[in-house]
Amino acid sequence: MILREQRVIGSVVLFIVFSISQLHVAASLTTDSAQTQNSSTSAVPMIGRLEVHGGRHIRVDNNDAESGSTILDGQTLETSDCKSASVHLLPVGVSGPALSEIGEIELAADTKAIINYSAGRVRVTLVRGCARVGISQAIDTTIVTPDGSSTPATRRDTTGLNRAEVCFPSRENRDYRPSCIPPVVWGGVGVGVVTGLAAFSPCSRGLDPSTNLPTGPCS
Repeated sequence: MILREQRVIGSVVLFIVFSISQLHVAASLTTDSAQTQNSSTSAVPMIGRLEVHGGRHIRVDNNDAESGSTILDGQTLETSDCKSASVHLLPVGVSGPALSEIGEIELAADTKAIINYSAGRVRVTLVRGCARVGISQAIDTTIVTPDGSSTPATRRDTTGLNRAEVCFPSRENRDYRPSCIPPVVWGGVGVGVVTGLAAFSPCSRGLDPSTNLPTGPCS
C-alpha cells in the first residue's frame, strides 16, 4: 500500500516538474522571439515616404514636394497654414510581412522641422510648430527643439508603438489635418457681380432718361 502511494506521488511530482519546464521553455522562446524581432527591426535601414494633407504640395528643402516623394535623411520640411504632412518610415531591403512601416512622423500645419533617420535611430529637430511620432519600440526616437530640450518617444500606446508630441515655441497644439475654406476668386464672376450691382445703383439712370434723379456726389 505504501509502495503504491509512493509511486503515485512520484508520478505527480514528475508531471509537475515537466509542466513547469514546458512553461519555462515557452516563455524563453517568446522572449527570444521578441528580442530577435526588435533587434532585426532596429538594424534595418529605413526610407521616408511623404504624404501631404490639406493640399497638394509642401516645401522640402525649399522645393515643392507632393505625396509619394522620398524624404531623405537630413531634409527640411515646411508646411503652411492650410497644409500638414506625414513621413512614413519604411524598411529597405526587406520582403514579406516585415514590409509594414516602422513608424510615422507627423507635422502639423505651419510647422518647420528637420528629419534625420538611420538604422535604429530617428531624430526630429522641430524649428517651429508641432510634431508627433508613433514608432517601433526598437527605434531610438527623440524630438528636439532649438532651446535644447529633448523629448524621447517612450509613451507606449495600445498598438505597441512608442509616441511623443512636442509644440514649439508655444505649447499650443496645431491642426494635423487642416481644413481650410478656399478663398474667393475675383475673376470674371466677381467683375460680373460688381457690374450687376452697379447697374441697380441709385445713381444709375439705367434705361430711364428722366432727369428727376437725386443730385449729389453721384451726379
